[in-house]
Amino acid sequence: MYLDKILGTRTKINAIYILLKDPARAYIEKELAKEADTSVSEINRQLPDLVAAGLVSIERVGKTKRYQINARHFLYPPLRDLFKDLNDVYMEIADKITEYIIQEHPNAIQAVLLTGSVLGKGARSDLVHGPSDIDLLFVVNEKAGVIKNHLLEYINHSIVPEYGIVCYPLVLTSDEYMEYLKGNKFIIGIHANAKVLYGKKPRGFGKLVPD
Repeated sequence: MYLDKILGTRTKINAIYILLKDPARAYIEKELAKEADTSVSEINRQLPDLVAAGLVSIERVGKTKRYQINARHFLYPPLRDLFKDLNDVYMEIADKITEYIIQEHPNAIQAVLLTGSVLGKGARSDLVHGPSDIDLLFVVNEKAGVIKNHLLEYINHSIVPEYGIVCYPLVLTSDEYMEYLKGNKFIIGIHANAKVLYGKKPRGFGKLVPD
């Protein structure tokens, strides 16, 4: 089917999402692969379907390829609206989860960081032990295990039945966060790029400073 070629894989969906965010920009293949959380080879293997469908244009500059969304394509308006609406839903879910856990543990939550998906990148690491459509990191000062269990219970009983969207939270104590920040590329990336939904990012001997 036609839509299978357009939306048939995660790589295509991520690439379309990135291209739609800045329709005036032509992305070098390496840039697009990084933003879409995939490899250059996968971008060049899968995007020809989008080019053939006319949704994406390609420009070759030497050995480099540049990809850009075709804003005149008939699917451009509905896809733009779809991704915008989905992004709004993801933010709504992230806010609900954040509000719930702050109410349950008002003195234990130091920071809630939105690390992926809504931002356009998936947060993936051996620290994350489950599939997730929305990536949230909770920095806590106590009871990390208890807080994680409460989060999973709320997500499984309230979020998944209502939205059908999965979120597997990463919960770290401030000491764990600071230790990982010394050399874990995953946490370093989160610290540099995450959006703060609550509190402040820990920095420097456990102190909290503005983002």
